[in-house]
Amino acid sequence: MEEAGFKILLDQGCLKIWDQRRRLLAKVARGANHLYVLKLDIAQPVCLAAQGTSTAWRGLRRLAQEEMVRGMPQIEHVDQVCDSCLTGKQRCLAFPAEAKYRAAHKLELVHGDLCGPVTPTTPRGNKLFFLLVDHLSRYMWLILLSTKDQAAMVFTAFQVRAEAEAGRKLGTLHTDHGGEFTACTFIEHCTQEEMQRHYTAPYTPQQNGVVERHNQTVMGMARSMMKAMSMPGWFWGEVVTTAVFILNRSPTQSIDGKDSL
Repeated sequence: MEEAGFKILLDQGCLKIWDQRRRLLAKVARGANHLYVLKLDIAQPVCLAAQGTSTAWRGLRRLAQEEMVRGMPQIEHVDQVCDSCLTGKQRCLAFPAEAKYRAAHKLELVHGDLCGPVTPTTPRGNKLFFLLVDHLSRYMWLILLSTKDQAAMVFTAFQVRAEAEAGRKLGTLHTDHGGEFTACTFIEHCTQEEMQRHYTAPYTPQQNGVVERHNQTVMGMARSMMKAMSMPGWFWGEVVTTAVFILNRSPTQSIDGKDSL
């Protein structure tokens, strides 16, 4: 709104908004939770079209002119946009097939995700696994967990080991908004280490596609190995660890060669 020329003022517990002509649009008092809640009643919602085409209108005109539909009246092209059609047909834009950003150094960007719970639990009581993927080399680390609240503790140990092996600090951690990644202990650790945090938008796993795809690959490989060897389900912890070990030493299309830590 500020970029569009609106004026916004916060003063003595009151929020005021003026338009470009300095007409007062809103005046809101600060709430008990220190938020300024602006309630707007939209008289008639309108869906706007960014791009239109006359193909549909030509089709309707042909149906009437050639009497392809009995009793159909002549329909002329109108300037009004059909809100119902646009609302019913709108869809999310496609995610880019390839990311534009590429890390230049190891541990510059690390993707993380927690997968599970997996049943049955392992003999040691683990039912989750924490997968971390280096953006540059696509090298993976897998840590088995019994509860989500262990994520901060195991991540601290992983960071110390990975930084010692790579010889550089971990720059940015990319995760979703899971409670294990937004917990106070996890955030405090990242703040103390001066580590940047990148989060995906809610319900948008595509934004963390690097680790999401590796999750699918690891789980698919683990299920295949267990099925081929007729292994009981509680062996899944050893199998996913073996799958990551093999994948870390296998070629990948994401990079030229396999440059691991």
